[in-house]
Amino acid sequence: MFAPGHGRTLLAWLLPVALATTGAPAIAQALMEELRRRRVIAPGPSIIERLVAAALVLAERHVAHQLTRGLTPAQAAALDALLRPKEGTPMSMLAWARQPPGAPGHRALARIIEQIGILRAVGLDPACAEGVHPERLRKLAREGGQFTAQHLRALSPLRRRATLVATVLDTMTRLTDDGVALFDRAVGRMFRRAEVREEDALLRKARAVNDKMRLWLGRAPIPIPSMNK
Repeated sequence: MFAPGHGRTLLAWLLPVALATTGAPAIAQALMEELRRRRVIAPGPSIIERLVAAALVLAERHVAHQLTRGLTPAQAAALDALLRPKEGTPMSMLAWARQPPGAPGHRALARIIEQIGILRAVGLDPACAEGVHPERLRKLAREGGQFTAQHLRALSPLRRRATLVATVLDTMTRLTDDGVALFDRAVGRMFRRAEVREEDALLRKARAVNDKMRLWLGRAPIPIPSMNK
């Protein structure tokens, strides 16, 4: 029969499972399978729900401590400062840094550079997220993107800073990818414009040669092959 001692033992066993997923159904299924393996009669649904919820809370605290344990006081203050309004805008620094760059061009590239600079000024080491399951990081980053600055400030310091760490790391990666893509498109446009200018110059030269040949030979215009063929 299921006894209180089983709950404590199973909760410790569930923690690694909860660290690898954010889905309660997957944790509950793993718990039921472990009960069968141990030949323990499953308790009522309310006890299963409490064990799963407790495992999720423990996993969240474990991840939060792992993400924030290396923060210096200056880095913690810099993270909290991201929730202050950006000068000249109604948005927080974090919300502004997460905004898409806009239409491709030099202004978009300059904006991305400024956004990355604001986030890099926090001084986070990406190694702090090593060992954290990607799904856990994505969940925290999504929350950081969806919550308002007021909502984030209302969280406990540990939860708030863990969310900010995941959001900053995720945003810097995305902005870097966006910057590389914008740069590639800009270089591609430059090459295409150069090709068009070269084709136009060759066409003008061919027409000039044709005009001179007409004057010299006094004959009908010499057909010029299309540049598109």
